This record gives sequence, structure tokens and C-alpha cells, in this order.
Amino acid sequence: MKRTLPAVLLLFLLLPGLAWSATLVVIVSADSPIETVVVDDLVRIFMGGEEYLGETRIYPVTLEEGSDLRAEFLRSVLHTTNSRYKSNWIKQIFRAGKRPPKQVESIAEMVQYISQDHHAIGYIYSPSEIDTRGVREVYRKEM
Repeated sequence: MKRTLPAVLLLFLLLPGLAWSATLVVIVSADSPIETVVVDDLVRIFMGGEEYLGETRIYPVTLEEGSDLRAEFLRSVLHTTNSRYKSNWIKQIFRAGKRPPKQVESIAEMVQYISQDHHAIGYIYSPSEIDTRGVREVYRKEM
């Protein structure tokens, strides 16, 4: 019995981490001609270096600053920090006249916006409790 109690306590401590296995997915409209993207494409699109993917004009959509998902996307996909991302976009706007990414407040707003614009690209967690009809996955990053 003395050995069982620590094992049970350890199991309960580990369960929340095991239960939440999120995956970051990049999404586009179901009507978008874009089938798949690679990390290099995402870096160029979200950092302002590229406005086209193939022959399709593409606009990045990001969550507002302070979002955990935004921070995770910047860190694990773009390999940057929020301050570097903001600094990069200030330069892109003023030096190159680039259009900054559209910012949305929530994953639900992200999905809704992207489902209605076949030029938009953004990111969400999967699985998601949000209705994702109207969008499809083009990139996946296990967390």
C-alpha cells in the first residue's frame, strides 16, 4: 500500500500532460488552391518576405499579441520571439510598404475569417472545439 500511493499520485500529476496533446495546424480556406506548405514558406509569408505562394496571393492572419498560441507559433514554427516579430513588421511596413498581417482576437474569429477569404492563411490548435468547416489543414506541427 505504501508503494501504491506514490505511484497513484504520480499518475494523477502526469495525466493532465497526457490528456492535452495539442497540435498546431496551419489552415487555409477550403476554397484555396494551396494544398500544402513547408516551414520555409510559412517563414516567408508570416515575416513579410513573400506575398505569393506559387501563383496565389496570400495574406497571413495572426492572433493578437498575448495569445499563447501566437507565442507558440512564433517560437516553434517561425523560430522568433514576439518582439522580433513586431520589429520585423515595423521595418516591413515602413521600408517596403508591406501590408501587416490581419490580427484577430480568437481562434473562432481566425477560422471564420479564413473560411471566407481564400487568400488568407493562419493557425489554430487541433483538436479544436471550434467548428472548422470551411477551412482545411496545409501544415501540421506536433507539440
